[in-house]
Amino acid sequence: MVFESIVVELVNKYLGDFVENFDKSQLKISLWGGDVVLNNLFIKSIALDDSVPVQVLHGNIGQLTLKIPWKNLYGEPTIAILDGLYVVAVPKSATKYDPEKESKAEWDAKQKELQTIEDAKKAQEEANKPQEPKADTFAEKLATNVIKNLQVKVSNVHIRYEDHFTNPQKPFSIGITLKGLFFETTDHNWNPKIIKENVTMIYKSVKLDSLSVYWNTDTDSYQSMNRDVALAAMKKNIGARAADTEYQYLIEPISSSAKLRMHTKPQEDNFSFPKMLLDLIFQEIAISLSKRQYQDALELLESLERMNLSSKFRKFRPMIEGSNGVHPLQRKGNSKAWWKFAYNCVMEETVRRRRNMWSWQFLKQHRDTCRKYK
Repeated sequence: MVFESIVVELVNKYLGDFVENFDKSQLKISLWGGDVVLNNLFIKSIALDDSVPVQVLHGNIGQLTLKIPWKNLYGEPTIAILDGLYVVAVPKSATKYDPEKESKAEWDAKQKELQTIEDAKKAQEEANKPQEPKADTFAEKLATNVIKNLQVKVSNVHIRYEDHFTNPQKPFSIGITLKGLFFETTDHNWNPKIIKENVTMIYKSVKLDSLSVYWNTDTDSYQSMNRDVALAAMKKNIGARAADTEYQYLIEPISSSAKLRMHTKPQEDNFSFPKMLLDLIFQEIAISLSKRQYQDALELLESLERMNLSSKFRKFRPMIEGSNGVHPLQRKGNSKAWWKFAYNCVMEETVRRRRNMWSWQFLKQHRDTCRKYK
């Protein structure tokens, strides 16, 4: 169906940096019912590359559902449901170097950077054009109506970072778990309501269920598990007040309610009201930090800096397979392998690279590439 292709295109556009390409077999659409269901989406290994030098080892979105009332957009809410987000991330240096994947990741990063530059140029051009007040288009009115009656339900989230690389003798893991998050449209008295008339002030009720952050020291690893076993373990170990887990919490499971007020056109009131105002209520917050967790945090910060500096030499580093994943080869007793590593780093990244840059073949290739790009 044409509608399937449109949905796939939209998902790739907005989630393409995080979700691997999927085909129509993962898509179930009930056009007249207005349901769009995306099942079992896998998260790209490079999804977190932009911010920190880590790689997604296992990543899965269980089900993403959009319920769009095409027959009555102005009388029924649009509902977005995310059930199950599970991510296991590890340091990039703790994964086996794959030339093909690394080349593709580098290409995707360059394309994303170019697209960001092009978008910034377009935005600057639009900003320099004289702005004249104009009535909202049909698409803008439709988008505003969808937002003001949008309901969002998020459940079963577990994001975990494991580090056996910073200090192999003292591995640790950091995780965030969430049992549920719910957004619902209300009136100004915070009673649930479907808004049919045109308004500039939108009220949302927010409920948070069992958000927690843990930092486990000397932890068991999910790295040696295959994808299905690791995801099953993550589903089982989502923190909650009554849950039986062995987590060393930084923030124990907390639940809260909030009231969100959004002004869609604050410029019409000369910005006398904020665009967003959030009133958040917590019944109890329990925060703790042990000496061991603090030491791990300091080591992690130092390790992240080292990983950023050494990332371009990762392909030369001698590694060894272990029960908890890939580890650097021990220096003691393996001096020949590490001297070869140092030699390759200097020769490939400095000597040969500079020699290649000034070769006629490289200059011609670079010239042709620039002409082709223009």
